[in-house]
Amino acid sequence: MCGTCPDPQPLYRSTMPRKKLVIIDGSSLIYRAFFALPPLTTADGTPTNAVYGFTTMLLKILEDEHPDVILLALEGGRTFRHTEFADYKAQRPRTPDDLAVQTPLARAMAEAFRVPILQHTGYEADDVIGTITCRGKDAGFEVLVVTGDLDALQLVNEQVRVMVNRRGITDTLIYDSAAVQERFGLPPSLLPDFKALKGDSSDNIPGIPGIGDKTATSLLCEYGSLESLLEHAAEVKAARVRTNLLERRQEAELYKRLATIVTDLPFEADFEKWKYTGPEVAEVQELCRLLEFRTLGRRIQELYGKRETSRPAVVEAQLQWRRLEREAEVEEWVGKARRAAGVAVRTWQVGGEGRTGTLRGIGLSAAGETVVLYGEEPAGEGLLAAATDPWILPPTLAGLLSDPSVVLLGHDLKRDHHALAGREVRPGQLGFDTQVAAYVLNPGRSAYRLEDLASEYLGHALTGEMGPERLAREVAAIAALWEPMSGRLKTDELEQVYYGLELPLIPILADMETLGIAVDCGELLRVSRSLGERIHVLEEQAFSLVGKQFNMGSPKQLQEILFTDLQLPTGKKTKTGYSTDSDVLQDLAVVHPLPALILEWRELSKLKSTYADALQNLVDPRDGRVHTHLNQTVAATGRLSSSDPNLQNIPVRTEVGREIRSAFVAPPGLKLLSADYSQIELRLMAHICKDPELVRAFQEDRDVHAATAARVFGVPLDQVTADQRRSAKTVNFAVLYGQSDFGLSRQLRIGRAEARQLIDAYFGEFPGVLDYIQSTKEQARNVGYVTTLPPYRRRRYIPGIHAGNHNERQAAEREAVNAPVQGTASDIIKAAMIRVQRAIRQEGLRSRMILQVHDELLFEIVPEEETAMIRLVTREMESAFELDVPLKVEVKAGCNWRDVEPAA
Repeated sequence: MCGTCPDPQPLYRSTMPRKKLVIIDGSSLIYRAFFALPPLTTADGTPTNAVYGFTTMLLKILEDEHPDVILLALEGGRTFRHTEFADYKAQRPRTPDDLAVQTPLARAMAEAFRVPILQHTGYEADDVIGTITCRGKDAGFEVLVVTGDLDALQLVNEQVRVMVNRRGITDTLIYDSAAVQERFGLPPSLLPDFKALKGDSSDNIPGIPGIGDKTATSLLCEYGSLESLLEHAAEVKAARVRTNLLERRQEAELYKRLATIVTDLPFEADFEKWKYTGPEVAEVQELCRLLEFRTLGRRIQELYGKRETSRPAVVEAQLQWRRLEREAEVEEWVGKARRAAGVAVRTWQVGGEGRTGTLRGIGLSAAGETVVLYGEEPAGEGLLAAATDPWILPPTLAGLLSDPSVVLLGHDLKRDHHALAGREVRPGQLGFDTQVAAYVLNPGRSAYRLEDLASEYLGHALTGEMGPERLAREVAAIAALWEPMSGRLKTDELEQVYYGLELPLIPILADMETLGIAVDCGELLRVSRSLGERIHVLEEQAFSLVGKQFNMGSPKQLQEILFTDLQLPTGKKTKTGYSTDSDVLQDLAVVHPLPALILEWRELSKLKSTYADALQNLVDPRDGRVHTHLNQTVAATGRLSSSDPNLQNIPVRTEVGREIRSAFVAPPGLKLLSADYSQIELRLMAHICKDPELVRAFQEDRDVHAATAARVFGVPLDQVTADQRRSAKTVNFAVLYGQSDFGLSRQLRIGRAEARQLIDAYFGEFPGVLDYIQSTKEQARNVGYVTTLPPYRRRRYIPGIHAGNHNERQAAEREAVNAPVQGTASDIIKAAMIRVQRAIRQEGLRSRMILQVHDELLFEIVPEEETAMIRLVTREMESAFELDVPLKVEVKAGCNWRDVEPAA
């Protein structure tokens, strides 16, 4: 410090405690948070680390400072500084995509906290801060500026302090006048002069050559200001510094203007209007739910929850619930429940789930009252207990749950449907399923647990082991989730897909799971033995090629055989050596026969273990059928998935896959009917892009791959060769799935340049397809998601669409292009299932829908109903969705799934 610098003079003195004004440099803090925290993303891939850090800092400021007024300043775009000095901040790198996408989210969080946001076109956030600081001082406030850099230190005086982040997001240092003087050896008011002389690399201000920190400080202490120094530049002793000051006077004056914060922007400062009254808790919690800030959401609820008067009572720690132990109590509660808008139900099962579990308890919540019926184990006490199994529900309760006029609410209602159906109670109206609603709102999540939804929407943790009290809390949470989740569906315009498709599908899937599909275990055993023999032959052939035995399932041994013994070209490197995945083996199969044997061995081994052997253990001995789980909330595309066993991964285009299908049979006296949409995704692409020739090909029922080949290769349709058709078919699907020229070249075994020519030729002939691809990518970039076709408009959030990594971003773009097509195909098959099931019921047929696999529906039919079922299924499936091109369904019938043949 030097003794000649003037002491800062306070502009305001008072003996009364001052009110506190906090001004946050939002742009600076968001930027700092992004680089201070490791990458964070939601389940759908949205980056969130900057928003999380910003919210954490905002919360800490509110807790520590208790401001009377708190404001957020943001940048106002290109400023006068850029006009005066073209190189101003020019060295700064482009804002990372993962940061850019978070700025609107951070702004939304500030708005939810009810923090006013200020920005002024043509000026930086610092200028807004400077102006508000001066207005705040004049209004008698003690001012605290919160920022991530040191530019604002020039504003410090007796009334103004600056809080600067040093490391991370919570390690801060507060500067007053003394701290500024100690660090720079200058008062705050001279910091713009200091930067003008020595320069500022962060803003790309060059400064005066030959002047560094020490020289700048010494000169300003001696002369008092930049202006005074320039007036006396000829007196400076150091020759180089003297010359540069004399020659660069105008530059020095410019640099000071660039470094000086504007303090007189023309806008009103209404501190009374800006008085801080706290956050809007519901909005903050909703953002925390969307961004998956579970811990932060709970903390906010703890701090501010009492401010929200509309919060449902269920989220309070003391939940009022009771156990019903007499039928008279059940009748009384049922009477109240019948007058309620909806009845929440939650079943508790042991020893399995759904159709295989044993009912242990039922939780119910309606009309603001939560009750539990709980059966002891073994059966002895309680209303669910009985001398026989299954337990019998009280008649009045069974009547309530099976009444179609009663709206039932649940979480995974299909599970509850199975549990109740096992007690001779078929649920009536399934009115709202929180698990399915959460899936529709965000299909990219990895799980949809009730605990997470209660935390996100209600700020309430469901803890403790399962028992009557936990059951009560779960069903009460379901009741409380109904309103906010249905509101979200409406806000996001997802009511049509939820209420029109997903909800009506639940009882249909439950019935299909209950029915299952008959399996011929003798046929499975025959297929298993046949596969075993073929696997053994492949092993012997492989051993003969290399002259020794080895484990064909061991990647380590394969690496040694392929790359050391046979010296084949190496491909991708992994942590354990060179890759032996299918892509590598397919490439190597061109130069040596062993990789092809390994690929075939892998396929046969997987089919044998996964299906031919495993299915025999999954057949229910009571009915000889396999009961797969049809999962409604797994696939982000909107498709149903199948598990335990997965019947959707049985290959249909290979002979060995068809052998597996031969074991799925119709019981004696019945037949199987298969109805499969033909080329549904290509038809959807034709409808979307509106290309006249593509549409005409489908309208006239022509071979669309041959028609594409004729256009791409420029030959008459009747002269298209088999190879040209094959290439065109590959290109059709490559474009549909956003495949690159590299991927197409690998698939067709052609050069990358030739693959690029094929794709370019395709887009040249079908420009509407290219327009669709480009517009869909742009939509994903702008809003973060794409949608299926109306009327459903199912959303698919696109993870990584703004990713900095090129490969990740390209994968996201491919996903964006395919999602509307594949998602609409899933909407169509679901709509068809609902229509077909309704028609079967209306026509009083005994035939039943038993399975859905991709674009195929499988039925178990009564032979005398075959003609009626063919007509019904074809009609309902082909009219399930209105397109510019016709939907076409191929219907086949037979005694087993492999041998179904075109129906007459």
